Amino acid sequence: MDINLNPQPIKNESILSKFLKPKFIFTVLGIVIAVEAIIGIASLVKSKTNPVVSNIEPVSESAPVIIGNGSFNLSSTSEKYKVGDKILVLADISTGGNGILGADLILHFDPTVLTLTKDSIIPGKLFSVYPLIDSDLKTGIIRVSGVSEGQNGFNGTGNFASITFTAKLKGSTTISVTYKDGDTIDSNLVAISGVDVLKKVTNLNLEIN
Repeated sequence: MDINLNPQPIKNESILSKFLKPKFIFTVLGIVIAVEAIIGIASLVKSKTNPVVSNIEPVSESAPVIIGNGSFNLSSTSEKYKVGDKILVLADISTGGNGILGADLILHFDPTVLTLTKDSIIPGKLFSVYPLIDSDLKTGIIRVSGVSEGQNGFNGTGNFASITFTAKLKGSTTISVTYKDGDTIDSNLVAISGVDVLKKVTNLNLEIN
């Protein structure tokens, strides 16, 4: 039996060598790159679709809370009097739903038409302490201050002070509350938050015959 010591080379290529050809490798790499590009574009489009927009603004915990506007109101039983008459004027406050720790009332009147004594100013009972009750007959100024010793203060409507004037001259005159919005040295209503909630005043017009 003859044995062929020089076998002929195998003409058929192995599967592995076929896959290792440069042409096949570049084709596979091209497909992989194309797939990754498609996935990347899809992710980018999805991230830009339906963005979440929040319209909720953070609430400042330090911002004072004001429920409503406070007011000082001057009133009398009548608007017409005669010379020599006693005129009882009520100065009432409304806190606007706020707890008030203190109040300052400054009134102005014409001292040529009206007069009064210091005993004519009677504080109300809304506050536990009234540290200032004063009047100046030369300038026609009355000052009354009340302070609450409690933490909750006064909340509601009531009489802050009563002033009894005496009419001494004929004519028209006005008793007015000294007030300017934002001013801290005039009449005010100080809430628990430390904010002046006084926003409205009502003056009193009188006719002396």
